[in-house]
Amino acid sequence: MEKNQCLARLCHWSKTKEDLHPRLRVGYIRLCENEPEEGNMLCEQCKQKKSFDEVKVPTNSVVYGLLTEPIPDTAKLYGSIFYKKMVELYDITPPSSWLIRAKEAHELGEERARQWFKLHEEELEEGGKMPPKKTVSKASAPLPKSQTLLKTFTTIKTIYVEKAEQPKQLPTEQQGIWKQELGGELCWVSESNHVFLDNEGDIGEFLGKLVDGKFVTKEEL
Repeated sequence: MEKNQCLARLCHWSKTKEDLHPRLRVGYIRLCENEPEEGNMLCEQCKQKKSFDEVKVPTNSVVYGLLTEPIPDTAKLYGSIFYKKMVELYDITPPSSWLIRAKEAHELGEERARQWFKLHEEELEEGGKMPPKKTVSKASAPLPKSQTLLKTFTTIKTIYVEKAEQPKQLPTEQQGIWKQELGGELCWVSESNHVFLDNEGDIGEFLGKLVDGKFVTKEEL
């Protein structure tokens, strides 16, 4: 993150909302591209927006907290506790095209937060405000050229699994995704070169990205 970027968690509700169930309409986040003043986490425009808990109906002009904080539990957003509980309760299978876009947006938000913590690590540690590191599936060692891609990832306990449709290629109005063999293992690869774990035919965890034909893990992005 070369410049100071706004850390507002926004949602373009009119473009990202999806009726996943008669009882579940949710959206996914978008990032603010404005640059805040030095020492500020929010730009001037986002400072003027209302918090999601101040409105009854989601709009495009609502801030769902900071990217450096967890998604509010009751937010009608992909990744929130509300979303996960409803998907599990009603055994919902989100449309693959929507799920791909939601996951990628979620990962971009987490990456911006990671970059911010990295830039401010020293001052946060001195103030005792550095958040605990998340437990993620990560490479157990650097990826040797001769080693397959997915064998380097350790197994973690699955707490929540999302299901998606399983065609070999999923054409959408924005992009498609297909199965592709990388390092001898099958993965899901989107047109934007994002790589996801193949979870028995479903789209699984975000693993990284193909850059100039080479796989780069999410930790290295």
